[in-house]
Amino acid sequence: MSSIPYEIDEWVYGRTVKLDCHITFQKNNYSCPYQYAKKKVDLKVTAHFLEIYYQNERIATHKRFPTYKEYTFSTLPEHLPDQFNQLEWNEQRLLNWAEKIGPFTHKVIQRIFERLQLKEQGYQSCLSVLNLSKKHSNEALEKACQIALERLHSPRYRQLNTILNNPNNKEILEEAESAQKETLGFVRGPEYYGRDIND
Repeated sequence: MSSIPYEIDEWVYGRTVKLDCHITFQKNNYSCPYQYAKKKVDLKVTAHFLEIYYQNERIATHKRFPTYKEYTFSTLPEHLPDQFNQLEWNEQRLLNWAEKIGPFTHKVIQRIFERLQLKEQGYQSCLSVLNLSKKHSNEALEKACQIALERLHSPRYRQLNTILNNPNNKEILEEAESAQKETLGFVRGPEYYGRDIND
């Protein structure tokens, strides 16, 4: 007779493996081999284990986190590439993008990485933050990061998104955008507009 008790399993289909080589299930993160980044996988979940399948082939097994845990990582080192540059993103590229937006955004991204033992675990969080600049603007995100850093040591996407979508902050964010446009207009000389500086 088997010593392993029978466990009821649940299947979850079509989860995308993120750029940090993890999938998310019930607010926790479980790693996959890096070759499967951006691919769709299926999850077989029991009370104690979580298995990850790609095209009906099991590619990873993890002990399942208890339901009271959130935002935790189960990462197997062999799932991560020796150099994460094989994928589209790495720490320095994300920091460079943040620096172009502004010093407060750069500080937010720095602090996300500072709190992690494995830098790869922060890639998706950083991308979520930086992509807010596409939905709003660089100036609005920079101002939101400034506001968030006054309240929190290490703000994340959720707090920044709340600030950006709060109607009470609309005027402050619009002022930041206007100030940036005025600065750009001031530093552009006549040659920028196609006129000879001696005209």
